[in-house]
Amino acid sequence: MKSTWIYPLAMAGFFGAGILFCLSIEDQFRVSAIVVPSIIIICIALITVIARNNPFLFRVMIVALVVKLLAAWIYTALPAYELSDIKGIYFDGARQFSESSVPLAEWFSLQSLWGTDFIIAIAASLFSLMGPSLAGAMALFSIASFWGQFLFYCAFVRAFPNGNRRTAALVLFFFPSVVFWTAAFGKDALTLLAISFIVYGIARRFDARGWTLIVTGLVLASLVRPHIGAFLAVSLFMSFLVADISCGGRRMIGLKLLLFPVFLVICLAVVIYSRDSLQFNSVDDAKARAESSYTNNQIGGSAFNEGETVEIRLVQSPALMFRPFPWEVPNLTAVPASCESVVLFLVIFFRRKYLFRLLRNARSNPLVVFSILFFLIFSVVFSISSSNFGLLARQRVMVLPLILTLIVASESFPSRPTRKLAHA
Repeated sequence: MKSTWIYPLAMAGFFGAGILFCLSIEDQFRVSAIVVPSIIIICIALITVIARNNPFLFRVMIVALVVKLLAAWIYTALPAYELSDIKGIYFDGARQFSESSVPLAEWFSLQSLWGTDFIIAIAASLFSLMGPSLAGAMALFSIASFWGQFLFYCAFVRAFPNGNRRTAALVLFFFPSVVFWTAAFGKDALTLLAISFIVYGIARRFDARGWTLIVTGLVLASLVRPHIGAFLAVSLFMSFLVADISCGGRRMIGLKLLLFPVFLVICLAVVIYSRDSLQFNSVDDAKARAESSYTNNQIGGSAFNEGETVEIRLVQSPALMFRPFPWEVPNLTAVPASCESVVLFLVIFFRRKYLFRLLRNARSNPLVVFSILFFLIFSVVFSISSSNFGLLARQRVMVLPLILTLIVASESFPSRPTRKLAHA
């Protein structure tokens, strides 16, 4: 009976910590100092229900939630925070709209409600309920990305039933870049959540609930980052087309052919929306925008690939996820990203035989096909258009959970097939 006191004490502790979290950022008491801790308590209650039969997962998720909120608080203490768009664009814009008497519908049209405007509109809606609070926005966006990490874990469990669930939980919930960069008030948190919807829908092998999640994820990703929505749509369509979507041992060729036109229309709609949002009228427009992004990103001390041709950047694209290399570290803030990249490279190198076997059997699992395609598209496009290590470290978190999923899943694919002894 004494153990029953642990839960209310833990809840009270989280509530008090949430209030301190808000006060430490705001320097004053706002409604968010009550709203945010209350949402955290609801999250803990959900975790208790979800992991009621899995004590290990319960402990991991509780600690991961604490680490996520701590990362959001640390983010506000770094010098890069003052130079980011969080305070100067997102927060100020959302606060202005939330305090205005003009309805949000008159500020934004559906055609322009994407990217920065979409983030501002969401934050303004939140601020209209709890008052303008930067701490509240940071906490709520970090919580949204936390549940995105949980969906990645659920996708792993469903897509790879023989995989190591404990390793997957530890890696997906605690990988430093994924935890830190998606803990901020901005596009990265919602992009991670959107991709997690799609990934879990694919892991369900395109069943009815999976379709709902996939469409939701595509819409959200396209609104946050239209070009990422297009990449996801192309990868999704190809994974549906190429991979085996059999369910319960039964091949679903007839259903696959039946759903093909619907899937094609959905993916084309996303690609067309992305093209129109970014105002790409031709391939030359896309090339010009990529080159402009490459030039504009060469600022500060984190620039790389300066003056290199498109061909050289394409050749270097397979190594994009492992940069900056140790000899390319421009400053102290890039050291953690470089160390993380080295560890990731070494893990992939030593598990290469298992990963190759996983890739050879990719068609048997649509999630593997999707992950490979999205990684390839991401690497090529961002190799051409990115030239800043800071931006790269933040944006590659869109792909890292998929790579980590494949690395852990490769444990269930031995490098050599086991041979059964013949009985005499």
